[in-house]
This record gives sequence, structure tokens and C-alpha cells, in this order.
Amino acid sequence: MISVKKICGDLAIKLQETGFFHVFGSNVINKILAFISSIFIVRLVSKADYGVYTAGLNILSFFLLVSGLGMLSGVLQICSENAREPEKSEHIYKYGSRIGIGFNVILGIVIFAFSMFVKLPLKGTNNVLMMLSFIPAIEIINEFQKIYFRSRLNNQSYAYANTLGTFFVVCFSILGAFIYKIPGLIFGRYLAAVVTTVITYFWLKGPIYLKKTDLKKDERESLYKISIISMLNGGISELLYLFDILIIGIIMVDPNAIADYKIAIIIPTALAFIPASICIYIYPYFSLHKNDKAWVSKYFKLIILVMGILNALITIMLIVLAPFILRICFGSQYVSATTMFRISSMSYFFIGTFRIISGNLLVTQRKLKFNFIVSLSAGILNIISNIALVKLMGAEGAALTTLIISCLSGIVLTFYLHRVICNIPENQV
Repeated sequence: MISVKKICGDLAIKLQETGFFHVFGSNVINKILAFISSIFIVRLVSKADYGVYTAGLNILSFFLLVSGLGMLSGVLQICSENAREPEKSEHIYKYGSRIGIGFNVILGIVIFAFSMFVKLPLKGTNNVLMMLSFIPAIEIINEFQKIYFRSRLNNQSYAYANTLGTFFVVCFSILGAFIYKIPGLIFGRYLAAVVTTVITYFWLKGPIYLKKTDLKKDERESLYKISIISMLNGGISELLYLFDILIIGIIMVDPNAIADYKIAIIIPTALAFIPASICIYIYPYFSLHKNDKAWVSKYFKLIILVMGILNALITIMLIVLAPFILRICFGSQYVSATTMFRISSMSYFFIGTFRIISGNLLVTQRKLKFNFIVSLSAGILNIISNIALVKLMGAEGAALTTLIISCLSGIVLTFYLHRVICNIPENQV
């Protein structure tokens, strides 16, 4: 009989060889760095200024819902499927990255114009948004470099590029905030994006393709279809968080309430790196084996089981220690966010166990329409619930909305993915 020790040893070796520990380790380091950054920044700027910055960043995030026309997702999916045909994969990457970067340059101009001519309700938000306008055009270049590594299963280079980006964002943001508050913080983000892209290009050989190239009609149609639908799915899902802050800002018009809500969701949201790291690692493999019913079924069940146990333990710990965590990490002025923190921690369980895993794996099976239907329904319900509950309960109503939507959408996506896997024909490898 094979011992458990040998099985675990063989698994560890396999994960090491395929770069899992590089990916997971990189994301652990990134979240620790980002968390340290948030601790410093909330102490370097006033609570009101942090609320205004959060409001501006939130408006920017609405524009980012269409970032790159979804080409990051489309390129990853199709290049992963064609990992055994590197020439075809590279051709698709060249086309998709050029379209995505070009689109974000135009998007930056639109954001700048919006900040100039559309008056936002919270004073100071327009100035913050104006300064952030061209972040999408700068940061997407490095995002495509990382997609290049992921689609080729080069997890080591991906991990290095990922950690470099976070390291420079944290260092330059803290330094900028120390020297010149919010404007310095924003400038630091620009500088970090440029430095990371240049180092990734020269050290890790992450390519930057801007020359015009073309694809066959069927390849082009497939890329745009996956990209746009993935963009819509991801965008609608992201509305769970964006509408929370937007509606709090519109209904309450209180930068302190926005700051409290932002602090309440920092840790639960950051913990999504755990399932996200798993997805970053497994996504290309599930795309490659999408017709292998036995393989997909086995590993899907294993991942859901492990994530369920892990996330339950994390959630319980966060709920019990909520006041202590907020006081130690962010200061006593944010203890008022305790209830929202606990609600957000419960949301993490459903997001981290079901929604992120199942949503990503449905894309590997190309079940984009169902993903879109669920995301659209969740987005509409999110808006309605936010308006009603924020009026009734204040910022805590926004946290409760996220919990409701996360629970419903996560369970629906997981149930549907299980059905999809059961319906994969046998012997289609």
C-alpha cells in the first residue's frame, strides 16, 4: 500500500516542478506588502482624505470594467488552449495585447475628459480621478506581460513579475504619500508601473508588442467573443464592490463612512488572493484538459473541498478577532467598522470557496453565457439591494448586500459547473 507520506511527497514535488509554490508564494508576499502599505497610508493621510481618494479610485474602477476590451482574459484562454502550439499562441498574444493597450490609451482620454466635465458629489473626487486617468494605459502593459508567462505555464517568471509590481507600488506609494499625501501616492503608482514594466521586459523577457498584426477571421471572432463576454462577466461581478462605495457616497455623502467601509473590506477582499492564486495556477491546466471528464471532475471536487475547510477556519477567526484586528492594524478610529468587517468576512467564505473557483473554471469550459447571466442578475440585484439597504442601515447595508449576492451567485455557479462536468462526454481527451 502506498503511504500517505509518499503521496504527499510526490504531490509536493509535482507542485514545485509546475510552479505552484512560486505563484502562491508570490501572492502571499504581495498581499502582505499591500496590507503593510494600507497600514502606513491610513496613518499618513487623514480619514477624510482617504475617503476622497477611495471615492476617486472607485470611479476609476468603473471605467476599468472595460479595461483592454477584455483582451487579457481572451488572450489567456486561447493562448492556454494552444499552449502546445507556441507560434499560434504568440500570434494571438501579439494581436490581443496591441488591441488591449490601444483601447486603454483611448480609455484614459475618456476618463480625463469625464473628470474635467462631470461634477462628482464628493468634493475633491474630480481632482483625484483626473490624476488617476492614465493609470489603465500604463498598468495594462505589465498585465499583458504576466499573461504571456501564465499562458506558457511559466509560473516562475509570472511570480517574479507579480511580486516586483507589488513591491514597487508599495514602496513608491508610501514614499509619495509621506512626501505629498494623496498626489504623491498617485504619482508613486505611475512610477511603480513604469519601473515594473521595464524590469520585466529586460530581465524576464516579458514582451511588449505594439506593431500591427492580424489574425484569421475565425480566430479574431473567437478572441473577441471570449474577451468581450469575459469582460462583461468580470465587470458585472466587480460591481458588487464598486456600487457599494458609490451608493454610500451618493446617499450618505460622508467621506468618513466611505473610509470605514473601505477599511472593513480591505482584509476580507485581500484574502481573495488565496482562491485567486489557486485559479492562476490551475486555469491553464483546466483549459488544456477541458474535455477530460475524469480529470476535471476529480480536481474540481478536491479544490472545492480543500477551499471550503480552509476558508471556514479563516472566516471564524476573522469574526471572533474583528475588533482587535481593526484596532491593531488601522487604529482605534476604525473600530467603528467592526460589524461591517464581520459581515465582509462571511462574504469572503462564499466568494473564496465557490464564486471565484467556479466562475473561473466555467470559463475554461467556455460556458460564458451562463456566467454572464449570473453576473448580470447579481449586478441588478446588487444595485437594488444596495440602494434599499444603505438607506435603511447606512454603510452596513452595503456590506450585507455583498454577503447576500456572494452567497447566491457562488452556490448557483458551483451547482451549474458540477452539471457541466457531469455532461462532458467520456473519452474526449
